[in-house]
Amino acid sequence: MSKQITFHPVQEYVTIDPIKHKGHLRYVLLSAEHIKKSEITIKFAFPRSWHSEAPHLRGIARNVLIQVLDIANFDIEYKSDHLEIVVPMKQLSDDSVLQGYNPFEIQLAVKIQRTSDDHSFQIKARQVLIVEILPDDIEWEKSNNFLVEEDFSDDPFFNEVQEQDLEAKQTLPYSGIISVDFGTTNSVIVVRDPHFAAEEIGKDLSREQWSALSTWVNNWLIEHLSMITPNEADTFIEKLSRQTSNMELPPCGSLSIDIWEELEKTDLATYQEYIHNVIIALVNPDLDPQLLQKISYELLHGLEKVIYSKTLQSQRYFILELDANAGAKPIPSTLQIISAPQDTNRINYDTEIEMGVRVSLLMRSATLGNDDIRQFALSVKRYFGRDEYIDLFPSEAAGTPTSFNADTLCLLAYRKLLQRAINDIQKRANKDQFSYADAAHTIVATFPTTYPASLRRKLRDLLYELDIHDVDTRFDEGSASLLYYVWHEVCADPVCGMEGLMSRCRVDRHNRPYQNILLYDLGGGTTDIALIQLIYEELPIFEPMDKTATGGGSYFRITPRLLGSTGHSFIGGDLITLWLFRLLKTKVADKVLSIIAEKQIDPPPGTKMSSLLADLDVRFMENDSYRPQSLLDWTYAPQENIKQYEVLNETIIDIVIPTRYKTERERTSTFFTLWHMTEEAKKNLGTPSSTHPGSSLGHEWPAKIMLDSLQLYNMVIFLHPWLENCNIDAAEFTIEVTQEELCKFAKGPVSDSLHLAMNLAKARLKVENINDKVDRLILSGLSCNLKIVQEETKNIFRQSEGVFNFNIANVFFDQELAKTSVAMGACVGRYLESMRLDPTSEKTRQMLRNGYDQIELVVENLFTHLACRLVYDSLVAMVVMFDYGQELNKRSYIDNKPVARTDMDNLRPVQEKLWIYRVDFEGASPLYLGLIDAEAVAMEHDFSDFRKFREHYLVGFEADAELFVRGFFIPRGPKNIVAQNYIIPEPESPSINEIIAIDDRAVIHLTHDISSQELFKRKAVLEKGQEMIDTIEYPNGEKKKCVISKPLAVREMYDFYIEGKSIHNKEPQLIAHFHLPDREVDEVHLCCDETGKVILLYSFKYDIRIWGDIDYLPQKIDSQFDPFCGQH
Repeated sequence: MSKQITFHPVQEYVTIDPIKHKGHLRYVLLSAEHIKKSEITIKFAFPRSWHSEAPHLRGIARNVLIQVLDIANFDIEYKSDHLEIVVPMKQLSDDSVLQGYNPFEIQLAVKIQRTSDDHSFQIKARQVLIVEILPDDIEWEKSNNFLVEEDFSDDPFFNEVQEQDLEAKQTLPYSGIISVDFGTTNSVIVVRDPHFAAEEIGKDLSREQWSALSTWVNNWLIEHLSMITPNEADTFIEKLSRQTSNMELPPCGSLSIDIWEELEKTDLATYQEYIHNVIIALVNPDLDPQLLQKISYELLHGLEKVIYSKTLQSQRYFILELDANAGAKPIPSTLQIISAPQDTNRINYDTEIEMGVRVSLLMRSATLGNDDIRQFALSVKRYFGRDEYIDLFPSEAAGTPTSFNADTLCLLAYRKLLQRAINDIQKRANKDQFSYADAAHTIVATFPTTYPASLRRKLRDLLYELDIHDVDTRFDEGSASLLYYVWHEVCADPVCGMEGLMSRCRVDRHNRPYQNILLYDLGGGTTDIALIQLIYEELPIFEPMDKTATGGGSYFRITPRLLGSTGHSFIGGDLITLWLFRLLKTKVADKVLSIIAEKQIDPPPGTKMSSLLADLDVRFMENDSYRPQSLLDWTYAPQENIKQYEVLNETIIDIVIPTRYKTERERTSTFFTLWHMTEEAKKNLGTPSSTHPGSSLGHEWPAKIMLDSLQLYNMVIFLHPWLENCNIDAAEFTIEVTQEELCKFAKGPVSDSLHLAMNLAKARLKVENINDKVDRLILSGLSCNLKIVQEETKNIFRQSEGVFNFNIANVFFDQELAKTSVAMGACVGRYLESMRLDPTSEKTRQMLRNGYDQIELVVENLFTHLACRLVYDSLVAMVVMFDYGQELNKRSYIDNKPVARTDMDNLRPVQEKLWIYRVDFEGASPLYLGLIDAEAVAMEHDFSDFRKFREHYLVGFEADAELFVRGFFIPRGPKNIVAQNYIIPEPESPSINEIIAIDDRAVIHLTHDISSQELFKRKAVLEKGQEMIDTIEYPNGEKKKCVISKPLAVREMYDFYIEGKSIHNKEPQLIAHFHLPDREVDEVHLCCDETGKVILLYSFKYDIRIWGDIDYLPQKIDSQFDPFCGQH
């Protein structure tokens, strides 16, 4: 460092009050040269030697400084003999970031860096800031303690400055991965934080696992010992507690609180002894088999929870707390509009919304008439990408409506979710747990399996509008959820995870263990289905003679292959609720009419009810009044009688219970009142009262539930005030809903979605010479708790011709994991893809030596093939563009992504509009993805006559892993090939023009085959008679006629021969030897031009000038599938 440069703060110790005053930090820089502001940068960092009084004080200090120091606006003041660098300070708007620390001290390392062509330098100084909120009568300027100048430039302390500088820019992006599952009903965010000090997985239980063990044992003991009439299992548990030293618990039949108070005194050693006693007792050969089965299942289920209790934290994955003090879990997706700007151009930026549990409760309150229900927006995700507007009434707008586009509501929801995510990240950072951040940087946004690719792009654009720099939309909800279940079972616990998974494997024809896993996710608004094949390989890491390879650890590689995916955009929990809603609405209408008939009440003349009863059809009459339960006739076969219901709803039911609010918004509150009652009924009937031992699958469910009669009475009186004085009691509105009714009404949509899963599996695993099966079925989504879902799953798959052997051991369902598996899988997938396990690293090898299995999950293999067939409608038939399993083995000419591309000899005629669909399996209904408007493309390229464009051009396609399709339009006839990267033979061979001839049509062609040496034989890659129609353009601009081979297998070396050149010597003549460069190569082709020059192309493209992207034109949603269309 030059002796002519010194740098130090004007004041080494500075007291600042960040709440009341602004100010400046000043630094002296002495230099013989003139220095401009544009040449230097200033950074602040914490020295490693700073040991603060509290472990998380660094996080608080970082938060304060980022908000207070205005580094981006630093300035330079030139003095007579030096210059001063001035850093402005801003006021802190909220002292809550101090978390009660007042005063506290911050040690800083301040770094000045100059970068110029003439002279660069970096110099550092030390400073201490004392943050203190001062009484009002003390002036900030007088509180500074002035110290003399001191040069610390040679202090060895500066070699230990942390790398986490407080950059000149004020926004710090989050360094971890944020995964967002914005759902129809609930939303959740998961992060992987690189800063978190995770505890390595070991052979002993971690802190989290010990905590989980004590919690589970407590609950287990309380459950058994609190039984008033104990059974054999309860007394067995009590007896074992008596045999455990230091465990003095109350007897069976005691109050739970008394048992819990005693358990609070129990230490870990006692828990260990108790579990040991249970296991010893279970191996007693004299133990009753039924008791053995019950206790062992409970113990196994508990220990499994303990093992996986540290899965997330040990791998640095966390579910964020999106509602203050509500815990780390999903929150309702309902939006409340607080305020909106009058300027429609500012709606995306200035609208204020809320979401979460509080909003959900406020909405329930609004359904009772306590507030305007029209300030809430439900299920906005289902309308994303549709050019529809919704009139909402902001809570602070005094009844003034604002029209919102569905995309705008989604943008507002994502913004709110990310704001809350950053808030939680900052809280944890202040406790020194997470990396600090002001904004999100890398987002993985999930979407339903059947989402068109153009909507995924629209979602990316939406997140870019929120200043997100890295947006990943490759993970659909089905694949993400399935990926998480695999990771959860295997990769999260390398000590014993592989053992359980391998026990369910079979062996393929290559002697590799594998298994097929089918996921069925019945979510709030959609059904998502994925079928994955997992192939397992144990790789040899150590050399055979390596004596350090001890300990028994194995290195496994798991390669997932997406065999297929499908789903339904509208079948989900909300559709089941809608079917049950129709039943409840009919029952309530029947109850009202029955009470009127029984009490002989005459509605006021001129009312709709009066007209209804006067004109009631004879089918519903008995003794000149309404016949009770006559409206319910259609409910005995609901799916078959839906048209009958629609007529009844329009003519009778909706007059009694008006909920169709599309044209009459005042009916909105009635609809949502009944909707919430329906949701509650579904939830109560759908929650199992008991589960199968060792499984979360239901064993028994409630047989019936009663609706809230008082709430029904209040709703009816609100609708028909004249009934209030008719001597009607709330108890008369007793309405029962049975499990049988729920199953009957939900069977249609549930059966339809399950048949999608079964048919997908059958299409992939039972076709031609393939006779395979599903090894494990995973149920996901909270709606899978319903009895009808579990029973129908059993019935359908037991009739699936051996596709899946349904038994409880092969079916997995976990209610807790079902809430978060999508976001977790996307986060895990993104991280594992970006950070592959290195089998050659010393850390990996040492873990293997220590006896730990290492597991590599090759996530990127999910994106190497198309999981469905892509077709377009030719107006005569569906034309296949790419078939299922098509490898994405080419690079896009536009964005360089892996794609499938139409071969140049398979181009199609151009038509005005190319309507594109996905077909998930043979016999499946085509699912609309969008269209390529060829006529519009022609107009954009100055073709005024589309007929001529169609005559002169052909169309081909590119499709990527997200099913984003591009059309390319290329003139009929010869093609121009642009050679980008190629190699010449080694050594350079002479031209082979002797095998090139010109026929009487003046067409150049090959006179002999050119073959490639394969493993066991040679194979012709350019054939005799092949005509040189196309042109190759070399980098120097030279153009020649040529022939080009089909793609060759990528390998290190190639040998090519001329076949049959001499009639006397049948041995082929070697004409070229190639050695590929040491770089990633996607495809290789052999090319021979008209001069006989032979080259190996590994990067080229056809000269395509006209492209057209797929565009999504929203299709009208059938109101039968849309619960919130206002027509129910």
